[in-house]
Parts: sequence; C-alpha cells; structure tokens
Amino acid sequence: MHILKTWKESDKELIEELKSRSFLDRGIEPEVQRIVEGVERHGDGAVASYTLEFDGVRLRTGEFTVKKESIDQARRQVGRRFASVLREIERNLVSYHRRQKPKDWRMDVGNGSSVGERWLPLRRVGLYVPAGKAPLVSTVLMGVVPAKVAGVKEIVVCSPPTRDGEIDPHILAACAMLGVKEVYRIGGAQAIAAMAIGTETIPRVDKIFGPGSVYVTMAKKILYGRVGIDIVAGPSEILILADESAEPAFIAADLLSQAEHGTGREVCVLVTDCDALAEKVRRELERIADGGSRTADSEIRNPKSEIPNVREESSRKDAKTQRKA
Repeated sequence: MHILKTWKESDKELIEELKSRSFLDRGIEPEVQRIVEGVERHGDGAVASYTLEFDGVRLRTGEFTVKKESIDQARRQVGRRFASVLREIERNLVSYHRRQKPKDWRMDVGNGSSVGERWLPLRRVGLYVPAGKAPLVSTVLMGVVPAKVAGVKEIVVCSPPTRDGEIDPHILAACAMLGVKEVYRIGGAQAIAAMAIGTETIPRVDKIFGPGSVYVTMAKKILYGRVGIDIVAGPSEILILADESAEPAFIAADLLSQAEHGTGREVCVLVTDCDALAEKVRRELERIADGGSRTADSEIRNPKSEIPNVREESSRKDAKTQRKA
C-alpha cells in the first residue's frame, strides 16, 4: 500500500501508469485460440489434457461431472451459519431481480396491427465460478439467482478443481441450495470453450456468465458470436472519493472487496484531500491484514509491487483548485 501525492514529481509516473494500463493482454490471444481450437477438434480429450496442463489435475472424461451425492454432501458439510447467510442473500437478490425483470407489452397501432415486446428466458446458460484464491460463492449467487428469476430451465456451473480434483464444498453447497444440478470440475479457457462449443460430456449453452482470469476473459471474447456472453470484463478496480467525514472502516472494506480477488492486477484507489483520513484507512487496512485476511501479503503489504494494489492518493492541492473553480 502506498500513499501518493498528486503534486509530487516522484509519484506522477506511477499515477500515469495506473491511468494508462491495458485491461486485456493481447499477447495471450494465440495461446487461448489454441485451447479453443483444441476443444473444438478433440472435445473431452482436449479438456482433460488442458486440465492436466494448467491445473495439474488428471481427470478422465467421465470425472468432469460432479455427482449429485457430492453436491448433497457438501450441503450437509458447510454448517447452519453458512446456510442461513446464503438464504438471506438469496431472498434479497430474488426480491431485487423480480423488480428488475422486464414485462411484456403490446400496443394496437390501427388497421388490425399491433407492436410490442415479449421477453423469453434463455433455455440453457453457463456460469463460470473462479476458485483460484478463494471460493467465490458470491458468483454462484449473483449468476444463478437472476437466471432462476428469469425462468432459465438449465443452469450449468463450471469451476476449476483443486489439486485433489475436487471443487470447494462451499461452492457446491451454494449450488445445491440454489437448485443447480449440473456442475463440472473444469476451469480456465477450456471450460469456456466447452460450454460455448459443446463436448461429448458437456452440452453447449446459449450464453456464458461470470468473471475469471485474463484467459477466461480472452476465451469469452474469442467465442462471442458463437455463444452469448455477459461482458468482456477488465481487471478488478475501484476508485473511492472521500473527504474527512468518511468512515475509514467502510473505505477499507470497499477497497479490499476488489483487492481480495488476488490476481495481482487489481487496482484499488482512494482519492482524498484529508491526510488524516488516508492514515486512518492505512491503519484499518493493516488491522484487517493482521487479522488473517487472505489479502494481507499479496494485496496490502506489497512494497515491491510494480503497480501496488491498494493506493491512497492525497489530492489536497487539486481539491482546493476545484473548490475555487
């Protein structure tokens, strides 16, 4: 974590680097194209080969599918507290997305003609759930719940396996509680290609949702048009503007909500004209790190990082200029 002064020459280069960085490394495109073409030509065999190459896990084609017994067992394994919190979040999301859901309408325009819109759910969607640094249960919730509210009949989840070939039980438990029955222990660009193109084991989907690494993002970009996608997402980043009235603990939590994704490409910035607030946020971040957050070493205490992940930019002079204007 660094505190930068916008008026200091020594800090201007780093600030410019933050502003000009590219969101997607095109240098990986040939490699991802190779993976996509491999899955298209060789199906399950290619998926198994890439899973061994990139994840270090040897799976036979029949082992991609997570069995119903494993999903049900994970549901029993996670405990009541997890289940209670997940159900509360689910209720909130359902309430929100029901209000968001568009309604059909029709209007007569004369001469026996009418115009309007009719909204139909997709038949089958795929959700990619990352699990590199930690299980992103939130992705399961934010992908599955709106799909269910929309009326999607078939929801597929792909998530990369751990070294022992399993998927984190919290991800599986969330799938079980939300009614997802089709889960595959595959990840990376090969999972995106499998869902987009289809293999002997994995029927193709209509649209793919969910975040992922630069390889996952590039695969979605390459396959767009053959399959629907949500967005071509950039790396996680957040910019917070705050004055002396802001609560340091809230700012620290918001910064870490993005920094904890843990890819090393996150940029989390606080812009403030209050030196005291910047120091309070710094102390709060270090307090959270000392408490065992998984971001402690890689996201907060990273003085050697080329582009430090959590930054606080004190723009006192700029702020005064803006007030005068």
